[in-house]
Amino acid sequence: MSSEKQFCENYFVLKPDNASFYDLASFLFSSKSETSKFIESSEELKGDFWIRWYIFNSLFVQKLLLKVGKPMVLIGNVLELWLNLLSSNGGLLRLITNFFTGKMVRPNRSSAKFTSVVANLDQRVELDKKISYSNRKYNASLSIMASKLSYENEAFVKTIIKDHWNMEFLGFNNFWNDYLEDAATQAIMFLDTRVDPNLIVVAFRGTEPFDPEAWRTDVDLSWYEFKGVGKTHSGFMKALGLQKNKGWPKEIEQGINQKKYAYYEIRQRLRELLQKNENAKFILTGHSLGGALAILFLTVLAKHEEEWLMHKLEGVYTFGQPRVGDYQLGGYMENKLKQYDVRYLRFVYCNDIVPRVPYDDDDNDFFTHFGPCLYYNSFYKGKILKDEPNKNYFSATWAIFKFMNAVWELIRSFIIPYTRGQEYKESWLMKIMRIFGLVFPGLAEHLPPDYVNVTRLGSLPLGLQDSKPDAASFYDLGCFLFSSGSKDCEFIECSSEDLKGGFWRRWYIFSSLFAQKLLLKVENPMKKLGKVLEQWLNLLSSNGGLLRLFANLLTGKRERTPNRLSAKFTSVVGNLDPRVELDKSIRYGNTKYNAFLSIMASKLSYENEEFTKIIINDHWNMKFLYFDNYWNDYLKDYTTQVIMFQNTMVDPNLIVVAFRGTHPFDPKAWRVDVDLSWYKIEGVGKTHSGFMKALGLQKRKGWPEQGSNQNKYAYYEIRQRLRKLLQKNKNAKFILTGHSLGGALAILFLTVLAVHEEEWLMDKLEGVYTFGQPRVGDNQLKEYMEKKLEQYDVRYFRFVYSNDIVPRVPYDDDNVFFIHFGTCCYYNSSYKGKVITEEPNKNYFSVPWTIVKFRLNAIWELNRSFIFPYTRGPEYKESWLMKTMRIFGLVFPGLVAHMPQDY
Repeated sequence: MSSEKQFCENYFVLKPDNASFYDLASFLFSSKSETSKFIESSEELKGDFWIRWYIFNSLFVQKLLLKVGKPMVLIGNVLELWLNLLSSNGGLLRLITNFFTGKMVRPNRSSAKFTSVVANLDQRVELDKKISYSNRKYNASLSIMASKLSYENEAFVKTIIKDHWNMEFLGFNNFWNDYLEDAATQAIMFLDTRVDPNLIVVAFRGTEPFDPEAWRTDVDLSWYEFKGVGKTHSGFMKALGLQKNKGWPKEIEQGINQKKYAYYEIRQRLRELLQKNENAKFILTGHSLGGALAILFLTVLAKHEEEWLMHKLEGVYTFGQPRVGDYQLGGYMENKLKQYDVRYLRFVYCNDIVPRVPYDDDDNDFFTHFGPCLYYNSFYKGKILKDEPNKNYFSATWAIFKFMNAVWELIRSFIIPYTRGQEYKESWLMKIMRIFGLVFPGLAEHLPPDYVNVTRLGSLPLGLQDSKPDAASFYDLGCFLFSSGSKDCEFIECSSEDLKGGFWRRWYIFSSLFAQKLLLKVENPMKKLGKVLEQWLNLLSSNGGLLRLFANLLTGKRERTPNRLSAKFTSVVGNLDPRVELDKSIRYGNTKYNAFLSIMASKLSYENEEFTKIIINDHWNMKFLYFDNYWNDYLKDYTTQVIMFQNTMVDPNLIVVAFRGTHPFDPKAWRVDVDLSWYKIEGVGKTHSGFMKALGLQKRKGWPEQGSNQNKYAYYEIRQRLRKLLQKNKNAKFILTGHSLGGALAILFLTVLAVHEEEWLMDKLEGVYTFGQPRVGDNQLKEYMEKKLEQYDVRYFRFVYSNDIVPRVPYDDDNVFFIHFGTCCYYNSSYKGKVITEEPNKNYFSVPWTIVKFRLNAIWELNRSFIFPYTRGPEYKESWLMKTMRIFGLVFPGLVAHMPQDY
């Protein structure tokens, strides 16, 4: 009985060493030829010619590699020794001199100075200093450098990790392959302690240029099928630690005298390391065959249901990885990647042959890739594809293109140090490989140098433009504004295409960054001023006003400022507009009811939990549900506040979710409002990155369907609570609301629900009511959301008062992208409303509007604050603080118009 039958029902194994070239020719041209000695299969082989053609090619190449195996290894060893002789002795002339003078240095294969052929092809060992930890390219850049380093000996690896990268070396291992009966699988492990959380990197060694066994494995079509998982490449599984006669038992005996298998040893080591460092994460990476081992390591983790470890996995990064399984495996793994929120990025450079093997044929059940393909051309311009172009490599129509591309790559190897910098200068050995690439395009492109360049120079529309004002000086901003060549500025992270657009585009970005820089400068004094003002306002209210405060001071009866967390403490917003009661004239059934309840909830969301609870329970006679602070991955703080309550007086019951908005003295919130950074969701559009981050956008992960168990993110927590509440009360509905930034979070909450296809929840949504909401996305988002609002019959009312500045930011312009959508309910300063597409003077800054109309309007609002209680009633009397703000509004019209009072 074959060993395969003992651990899997279905298998297909090629045995090229048992076939002659005559046998292969007979097999190709006759469907009835005898194949049992070189093909072992659980199923009868189909007679289709193309199936035989693919199998013939695989066997033929493997036969050739078997024939040239020994000379190939010998050439590799001789070349490696020669290269190290040259480098150890300072070049060819110094080597000749040293030889005749008896001073020749003989290289030691196990020393820290001995380098492989791969290291001689690309001599870079330092990490790119331009790619910092927070850069989205960091993990990919670190991964390819680790993958490249895995080809070296232990002493060399240890020196680079400890002395050059300043990281902690964890291990270098040669793992046993039961089928080759040799320790043929190598992997390295190290810990990056400079990032938070710490990052453990596991890098598998790939296909060495002169290793015929590795090349044979890459082109082999043999597979094993595992029940419920799919067909997996047998050679890669063997290299990973597949047990002879046993397959993949969950546990095996592991001891000092036992053989070490890659999967089991690395899994155990990760368990130990991650239990000691609970916040740490790990990544799996590899180049070529190493990439296949990286993704199959995750496959076996999933098969063994290692949930704890998979939750600790940050991502899998592979470079020039061959195919590892069939469509069933692809479906299984895509579900697991989604379930455990794991990023899998498969980098493919241009015509690299290895990602195009083994064959993927639509008509026959062979191998296929899964997950996104990050494909880069020879200009290092990238795009995200389902599969690389010319997916099976051998194509007559692509032959000319591949040759022309190889010519360009040879030319590029001479000019790139002058166009990109000296660190991109190619070694003489790599230039020789480029010449060889003219004869066989695809092999030279598989080597690590191009993949290192891809992670450093590559531009990819990953859907992100991020501004970093703290990384820019005012001088930098000036240079950026007046120079069109500022494409590599450290304070804007985006693809180079996103900075095109001429002076006006740079002007808008400059204005945004300049305002953010000013807010950064005044952040601490602004916060202190807000706290002092809040304390003073509460001291006054506790003592009955200024005169009573003086009297109490003199008589020793002064009331102390209430505790910030008490039900008596009110925010600046609460002091601007002290009204807490609902308007009794607006009852349920009135068309204004939901909008009125929404603005009162939005205003209440600025207060502390105790104050909120008292107002909802005792004043409004409704049911308080939750008050929460939610985590922002990017600010590393709980910065997003939300209140939830249930109106049980109406039928059906109404659950209100109100997001806190921009606090008057919160510079971080104001920075988010004026920021032009965006994040793109494929098929949805560009969305404001600051608002998305506040809602729960996860660092390096985006919007997975399930959130992290470690931190409370607004979107995921609120969604879960709504599910539970609405399952208990099936007739209930809910509304989303917020003022200012809170309004942006309300409509983006619905956007992410739509992305995740939460149809049941969206059918329960009565409406979205926002007040003074800034813009949240581009025209594509507008079209997407208008379709969703219509599809699920959701009402979205965007209230805008007069000259309020916030609904007019970020810029709406052909150069910038941001645009409103939905129904704009616009009200002038006499509270006369109309439904329009866009508020007048949509970008706020306009000479005729700002100088004349805005100021005349501000004068009227100041006058109105004194006469309003006599014309409308005493409940409309404005506080002295609000009147003071009206005076300030004469200088800066638009800021005062944003306060909740007018809404």
